Amino acid sequence: MYEGKVRPLRSGEYDELLTWYHKVLYPYILNGPLVLSTGDIIMAFTLPTFNLSANVWVNANLPNASPPDVMGVMVQLYINTRGLLDVTPNAWDTWVPPVWVRIAIAGFDDTYNIFEVPGGSAKYYRVRWRDVIHKGFPNEYGAYLCEQVINDGTPVLPPLP
Repeated sequence: MYEGKVRPLRSGEYDELLTWYHKVLYPYILNGPLVLSTGDIIMAFTLPTFNLSANVWVNANLPNASPPDVMGVMVQLYINTRGLLDVTPNAWDTWVPPVWVRIAIAGFDDTYNIFEVPGGSAKYYRVRWRDVIHKGFPNEYGAYLCEQVINDGTPVLPPLP
């Protein structure tokens, strides 16, 4: 009846699970990372990985007018999949999803204006807002809220119906 890893709890398992929760998980939630006897640390979050190489234009420079100011910047490209369909009625013809370019905090720069991610792809993202996310935590990173643009900085709009 139950295939895979899902099954009802057997007699005594609920108490065992509750004991584990109170002894292990609950103190971890209150006090932060749990250090196991093996020296491993269990954290409530994962450290970000920046695995895409990007080209960057600084300040007012544009891809159609000059080569990148910075090449090989390691980033993440992220489109939030939660809440994307919560759009103002009748706005579909101009709505474009927000795009996040994330960068290691050591590489965060307020002068970055346009990213090409991945580098050489001719997919450009203009920065509209920037800040540091998770300030003071080990998973701290720089984030740029962007809109997709063509090489002259003009926003990419969805095709008309």
